[in-house]
Amino acid sequence: MAETAPTRTPLGAATLNRNTYVDVAEIPATSGGTVTWLPLMGITEFKPKYGEQTTQDSSDFDGGGYKDEDVTALAWGGEGKVVRKTLASDPTKYDPGQELVRQRSEKQGLGARFMVRMYEMEPGGPRVEAATGYCTASSDFDGGGMDALKAASFTIRGKGAPISRVHPFPSA
Repeated sequence: MAETAPTRTPLGAATLNRNTYVDVAEIPATSGGTVTWLPLMGITEFKPKYGEQTTQDSSDFDGGGYKDEDVTALAWGGEGKVVRKTLASDPTKYDPGQELVRQRSEKQGLGARFMVRMYEMEPGGPRVEAATGYCTASSDFDGGGMDALKAASFTIRGKGAPISRVHPFPSA
């Protein structure tokens, strides 16, 4: 049976990385409690990870010399950078979303956990990629020269499977 090539339809406009939003929240004290989301502001770089794989070599003598790998675990999260800015309304305070991530990165055990949701918000475009769940994070200041802006790098690590992969604000 002869195969036919799939129809190739030209793609439209590219989407922008800067339209990936990240919100963080305290874990509610009671299950079913209200979650108050804080936007993580000042993001200058972000790389979401929705299905990072752990693989194990499952090669055997029957593979004819070809290696074989199996996916044994999945992870999700993201990594990025923020520029440290104060609030316009109070120059003695930093962005509350950045502060939640920074403070949790200095804790251990249950005190290190918080909630995160990552989602794309392309104006007039797709709103497909999303993950919401429990996480931990690490955060470190980047340093730099005397003319550099204060910045910090952060890594968000999902704890278990995401609670939801449904976009919180789907296109109308």
